Amino acid sequence: MILQSLADFSMREGLVQDSAFEYAGVSWAIEVGPDGSFWELMPLRVEAGGKGKKLIPRQMLVPKRSKRTVQELEEFLVDKAEYVLGAGEADPGRLERRRNLFAKAIGQAAAATQVPELRAVAQFLANDAARLQCLAQLNAHGFASNDLFCFRVDDRFLHDIEAVRAYWKRKLIPGNATAEVSGTQCLICGKVGSFARLHPNVKGLAGASTSGVPVVSFNQPAFWSYGWENNKNAAVCEDCAAAYATALNRCLSSQFPDPAEPESKLTRQAYVLAKNLTAIYWSDDSSSGIESLAEAAVSDPGRVQTILESPWKGAATAKPLRFHCLLLQGAQGRATVRSYSAELIPKVQQNVRKWFEHTAARTDRALSLPQILSALAVRRKYMKLPPDISRELYLAVLFGLPIPRQLVQLAVRRNLAEAAVADGRAAIIQAWLSRKLEQEGRNPIVKLDPNYDSVGYQLGRVLAVCEQIQYRATDGGKVNKSLTDRFFPALSTRPSFVFQALIKLTKSRLAQIRRRKDSTYLERSLQEVVANLGPDDLTGNLSLDEQARFALGYYHERQARFAKSETQPTAPEENTADEV
Repeated sequence: MILQSLADFSMREGLVQDSAFEYAGVSWAIEVGPDGSFWELMPLRVEAGGKGKKLIPRQMLVPKRSKRTVQELEEFLVDKAEYVLGAGEADPGRLERRRNLFAKAIGQAAAATQVPELRAVAQFLANDAARLQCLAQLNAHGFASNDLFCFRVDDRFLHDIEAVRAYWKRKLIPGNATAEVSGTQCLICGKVGSFARLHPNVKGLAGASTSGVPVVSFNQPAFWSYGWENNKNAAVCEDCAAAYATALNRCLSSQFPDPAEPESKLTRQAYVLAKNLTAIYWSDDSSSGIESLAEAAVSDPGRVQTILESPWKGAATAKPLRFHCLLLQGAQGRATVRSYSAELIPKVQQNVRKWFEHTAARTDRALSLPQILSALAVRRKYMKLPPDISRELYLAVLFGLPIPRQLVQLAVRRNLAEAAVADGRAAIIQAWLSRKLEQEGRNPIVKLDPNYDSVGYQLGRVLAVCEQIQYRATDGGKVNKSLTDRFFPALSTRPSFVFQALIKLTKSRLAQIRRRKDSTYLERSLQEVVANLGPDDLTGNLSLDEQARFALGYYHERQARFAKSETQPTAPEENTADEV
């Protein structure tokens, strides 16, 4: 189902017109004159989006490349410097052999097609003086060993000339090294015929080789079943293999050309969750805007409401339209599928809307996924968290899955370590508790609820009120150690040991501000929250769930008091009433 959906997506967007060609990142174009003379070396790298303006190779539709490893095998028209120019750090004899292989292939193509541009390139490759001129410019620029080079003659790229493309297709089909003739049925399209012996590589996965890795590979007997060898275990025809691989590469690249407008680039549809885990997403209707919503939901929450309110411009259809999300783990040998989820597009929109309702810990701004994950990590380095953490949270945002208990435990642990409740951790706990309450048929808790029946929640409110009293009594909290620093860890786990000491200290602070206008209000606030606790509520230890509720009660009370102080500030004026 995964490969079929990807192949359909590729066909729908017109990503693959011909399986004999594929998109590859090309860094340089060698400009050659009609007589084979060297004219110019053109850098093709373009600026990638984001910070730093990193230069990346330009995506171009070139002849399908082999899966060359250590063997000496030239690519047609587009290859690395060691094959095109005989330049590199390898043994000089090996470089010369590779250069001759590339030049021989170009010469054979020129002789077979009589294309003037091919003859010009063949003359250039045979001209040592022209080649050395090109090398001098290349060394002045600097290049990487895996940079790809193409040729340009009379303002035309060699791989775009129709006669050259036709020659490559004729040459590729009879001796296709990547296809195997068989009467096997393709698992994707259902047609019977030859199948791909080697599947195309997918590039751009976090943690994977820069040259790309396959998603489908049966390269060891341990992976074979029922007597089938290699990729016969999952037979896919060449066209379908090219389609699904191109769809993945299109989603992973920010520079993939738009087939309808080659000068424009398609938007990347992938999100890196961990050092070796990437989420790739697509839908059955690209005009629905669901891909933009999926991207904004985790990285730019400020745009979410705008996207949700925009009308769906897609055409009405009787077929249910789904949003698909594939999580791939990159490695040096192959990509591993860690998760695949599919849901109706309206349901995903509803899930995202509900996620932001549940995580509205702050009313002034929504939190992105990195901001929430940073609150769970030591020194806010969220990329060092286990991949399962980011994966489960990502799926919870888009597919409405329950918040894993592991995330709640991690949030509670960081609260204890820092004696504070960060916005991100409050958002996690609030989402977890809200979804739990909804499953019980109760309303979610997204703001202060003075009547919420939870010992932990009410204890958290008590600490927040005590903290405010200390703040008012010490001219803006000018103390070496606040009540929260002293009492948060113990009060949130073993309240019976420290509750009386906290109340005693707070009452002494109240006595210091007895003459101020807000003293009566603060004392009444303390009495109200303490009254919510029964005589038996302070016995024993708080469970993990109650510790999480403690953090949320503390956070909600503080946010409510901050909001009240902003709308109705209280001045620390002296009480003018006569003392008794």
